[in-house]
Amino acid sequence: MVLALPLVDLAARFPGIDPWLAQLPSRVGRAARADIRLLCVPLSGVMSYLLESPGDEESIQPALDTLESAPPEEVLARVLERLAVETEDAAPETLRRWIQSEPERIAAIISKMERPSSEDPFAIDVERVLTLLRRPAELKSMVTLRFRQLWYDHFGPRWQQALPLCRSLAEQARRHFYLDDPERVLEAVAGRSGREHLAPVLHKRIVFVPVPFIGPYISMAAGPDLPVSYVGFGVVKGARANGEAARRDLLAALKALADDARLHALAYIRDRGQARAADLMQQFGWSQPATSRHLRALESIGLLQSQRVDGVKRYTLDRDRARAIARSLEHFLTQR
Repeated sequence: MVLALPLVDLAARFPGIDPWLAQLPSRVGRAARADIRLLCVPLSGVMSYLLESPGDEESIQPALDTLESAPPEEVLARVLERLAVETEDAAPETLRRWIQSEPERIAAIISKMERPSSEDPFAIDVERVLTLLRRPAELKSMVTLRFRQLWYDHFGPRWQQALPLCRSLAEQARRHFYLDDPERVLEAVAGRSGREHLAPVLHKRIVFVPVPFIGPYISMAAGPDLPVSYVGFGVVKGARANGEAARRDLLAALKALADDARLHALAYIRDRGQARAADLMQQFGWSQPATSRHLRALESIGLLQSQRVDGVKRYTLDRDRARAIARSLEHFLTQR
């Protein structure tokens, strides 16, 4: 749930996301949706309860038990520890004083916090955050209510249905662990390569988590305040994937490619070797949001790789990945 929640507000704009997740915002209601935004950004320190709880692949009830038994001040302390990471020198106790005496400083920290997607930032109700930080009991009550509601009314039932697929994805991912190198394993499992993508998870133990709801994308829970980096994946893109995992990978690729504009973008990048978003906007007359959406879809299935050069992303075609998709489609159409 930790790795899927950040996409709740963005799912409708990400091609290939499970329709169930894309439709979740309309099912949870406006108030819950606003609270999910708080849980994913300024109050994200409470997510540690879900990450630290005893292992149980079928339920987050152990995590809910830990949260419910925690004193409100401990819940507040976890939030402040996470917020302190966003500052250069302020300790959690300093932030605690600012809540009462200089709330504008807390508001400034929140405004600068990274959102789940830099291209699709969403608004945060800073005043509500400040109110919750001033009232630890109310903070704990809100967090407990939302976690329980989200799990038992939404994620729990869907998770039970997805468990067999999760186990299959996990087994497919394990087949790549023989590579024994974080960058190579991440590229094989999730179709991501390059130290830029790996920067948040390097130098820590990496835990791969199958999350079918997120489709061809990856979701990371990583940061200086977490001892372990969690990488969520919805399909296995490596050449050794087969069966249900290969079918899901092929489906995600075909969905991303079923768009004339994206085929034009791929041809443009193929012929020129590389391109910036600005190049595509100028060539095809696309808006910046439309260009970002197309590039994100193609990058999510591994057909495009990106690298920052002089502060600007440059996209190149991954020809090995293109050949792997072609082989997968041929195998699917010709197998008996």
